[in-house]
Amino acid sequence: MRKYKVILIIAVVVLQAAALAAVVMQRETVLQDGDLVFMRTLPVDPRDLLRGDYVRLGYEVANIPAERVRAEEFKEMQKPERRVYLAYSTDFRNVMVPEKLTLSRPQGQPLFAG
Repeated sequence: MRKYKVILIIAVVVLQAAALAAVVMQRETVLQDGDLVFMRTLPVDPRDLLRGDYVRLGYEVANIPAERVRAEEFKEMQKPERRVYLAYSTDFRNVMVPEKLTLSRPQGQPLFAG
């Protein structure tokens, strides 16, 4: 009986290590295969009585203009857990410039999925 417990413990440790390695490999794949793009930030400097002055950053891409979203897709995009795609271009400094927000994956354009 003791031999089976040792084998079970070793199997559990190996499975946990494999799960952790899979998560790390997924992130590394994104880092190696993905494109490096910079996002323009919008500073918000709030003042808090308990924390004092601190900086909170927002991203320009979080506020997409209405003309870059199709009206018939807008309601569907607001549903929870709905994946949307942002087609973008980059300027001369490699900073992201939003082009269009859509529910379907655009072909032939770089995109940001969130």
